[in-house]
Parts: sequence; C-alpha cells; structure tokens
Amino acid sequence: MSFSRQLADLEGFLKSEFRPGTPEGHFALHVYEAAEEEGPIPTWGPLPAASELRQGQGPPLAAAAYQLVSPAVTPLAEVVDAWESGVRRLSGKNAFPIDRQTFAFRPLELYGIALGIARLLQPENELRIWFKEVLIRLVREVGSDSWSQVFCSRASKLLAAEWKGRAGGDLGEEQVDVLALRRWILVNQLPPAEVPGASDLNQLDQSILRQSLSRFAMPTDVARAAVVHHAIRRAVYQRLESDLAATWFVGRHTADAVTLVAAVCRKFHFFARQIQLRHSNRTTIEFKDEYDVQDAMRALLYLHFADVRPEEWTPSYGGKSTRMDFLLKREQVVVEVKMTRKGLDQKELIVQLTEDKERYRSHPDCRALVCFIYDPTSVCENPAALESDLSDTEGAFRVSVIVVPQGG
Repeated sequence: MSFSRQLADLEGFLKSEFRPGTPEGHFALHVYEAAEEEGPIPTWGPLPAASELRQGQGPPLAAAAYQLVSPAVTPLAEVVDAWESGVRRLSGKNAFPIDRQTFAFRPLELYGIALGIARLLQPENELRIWFKEVLIRLVREVGSDSWSQVFCSRASKLLAAEWKGRAGGDLGEEQVDVLALRRWILVNQLPPAEVPGASDLNQLDQSILRQSLSRFAMPTDVARAAVVHHAIRRAVYQRLESDLAATWFVGRHTADAVTLVAAVCRKFHFFARQIQLRHSNRTTIEFKDEYDVQDAMRALLYLHFADVRPEEWTPSYGGKSTRMDFLLKREQVVVEVKMTRKGLDQKELIVQLTEDKERYRSHPDCRALVCFIYDPTSVCENPAALESDLSDTEGAFRVSVIVVPQGG
C-alpha cells in the first residue's frame, strides 16, 4: 500500500472515529497543535463543566488537561480550579486496584493528567509529589507495553521525575504507532538542546516508513492514528526534501532561501488562524481569495528577505507572458501563490503548475521555484501526491510544491 493511500485511510479513520471530550480525541488534537499542523479532525469544542471535573474521574480530567494547556484556548480560572479539585479527589483513590481500571494503566489519561499538573499548577503544589509516587510504582507495574512505557517516560520528564523503567525498545522491533509517538515527542516536545540531530531523526524516519510499507495496520484508536498520520506525512516530506537537496547543485544562498520559504509556507495556515484572534474583535485580514494570501505572503517574505520583487514578467510560454507573484532577486527564488477555489481543483492545479515549471525554467533569475498552494477548504483530493508528483530537481533548477493545510 502506498504512503498516499495510507494517509488517505488514516484521515478517513480519524474523521469517522474522532470524539470530542475524550482523552483519545483531545490527545489527537494536541498532537497536531504541538506540531503546528492541521489535522483531519475538528478543533477544540467548549470547555467542560466545572461540576464534571470536580467528580475526580480520570477520563474527563485528562481530556480537559489537553484542552486547558492549548495556546488556542483561554483557561477560565473557574475551570482550572475545578480541574485541580478533581485531581485532588482522584489522588485520594487507589491508583493500583487489582482490576487495573484506573488512569495509571491508561497511558493517555496518565499523560494528560501529568501535562495538566506540569502546566496548570504551581511547582510547589503537593499533587506533583503524589503523581511522582504513582510514576515510581508504575516502573514495576507497567509491564512490557512500549506504548505505555513511552508515555510514562515522557510524563516523568514533564514533572522532573526520574523514570527508571524502559522507554521503548529497539527501532527495528517496535510497531509503527510507537515509532510515530517517539518521533512526535523527539521533534515537538523536547527543548531545542535535546532535539536529536538529522542523522538520528533520519534513522527513525526510515524505520517508520519501512514498518509502514511492510506491516501497516490501521491503528485501533484516534490517538494512535493521529501520531502515525503525522509521522508518515512528515517522514515522507523530509525524505522528499532530502532527496531533492542531494541532487540540487546551486549556491548556498538559494538553497537556504528555499528552506526558509518552505518553512513559512508550511506554517501559513497556523498564521492565518492566529491572526483572526485580534484583541476586542478588531478588524483583521480575511483570506477570501488568492489576493488576500498574496498580500499576507508578501509581508511574511519581507520579514526574512530584503529584496522581494512582486509582479515580475515571466518569459513567454505557449505564446503567453504572465506575471510571477514574487521574485527573491538576490537568492534567485520565485514564489508562486495559489488558493484553491471552485474551478481551481487538483486537476487544474496540475495543469497550471506544469506550465509554471516550464515557464520559469528559462527565467534568467530563477534557480528555484516554490509553488505555494493554500487549500483551507480541502479542495485537493490528494495533496501529498500533488506535492510529490510535481516537486523535482533537474540540474540547477528545483521545484518545490507545498500544499497547506493537509488533512483538514
């Protein structure tokens, strides 16, 4: 099964199985939000009722913690106080009953509550001590399940507690969901100084892609599906970027500029959503058509490049001359911006991008073409395939196609 098919199947599973207000659903939202990506699931709903949290039940407390620590959510003081009261009530219960039916044996609940204690409560709060004691006992109780081990290890790290148990097995022995979880933590949850080097991440990505091709099985819940979807999507993209870079013979300025422009494009939808959240509901830019996207992209490019030239003429192709969107003159990079709409679907984009590639190939100031496609309403049926099929390198000319968001 191809990676495109796997991603499509995972997106379908996530859309159909996502349930708001659950630890699984809210952890899935947390996965995409931490990676600053759009996932194929709805965003946060309303905060839970304070009365529900005060009952001290693990599932709603964990689900609420993922939501309350979100940068997109305003954590109301009443709800945070109720959450703390609920955790305090939970701490008075036996975390290790014979039937093992408590938060301590449910990794998503354990991690969510640990996240809430670490982010919502004061460092001197005695609930930290209680939770560390739970983690100490879990070293001998958690067993050999790697999925649980990884969450226990990460929960310990959040609370500055030492985890003396295992944190997963060898890469070649792990299931793809555990590998994906480890990748998400390494890239999105560690301080910059602890993030692994490119070679370590590449090794992990190779294991994820190899396992996905050889023994892919649909995850059993939306939490596992979210980390696998995220990991495969990012690993494929990183491999594509690496392969293109290995065969691209250009100067450092051009290569660095393309990397920077690509990063801006990848986070554009996150920017577009955040800029809507203005103080006192003041007016802001609305992204209704391609011109709105171009205006915003021009401003973002000026943050990083001194010479951004809009509306440059391109050489004639097929008897037509057109204007490019932006030329980074010094870096020899052209940025084309498109926004999907009725009449500009994936099929039409392929036609336009194919023409763009041939047109810019003969432009004297273009060594690299970045085609940014903003697809906020998910018009593209298979954005991953669109990127991989049309991105390429031929000699000193490189084309990078970026579709954002994907899976929304």
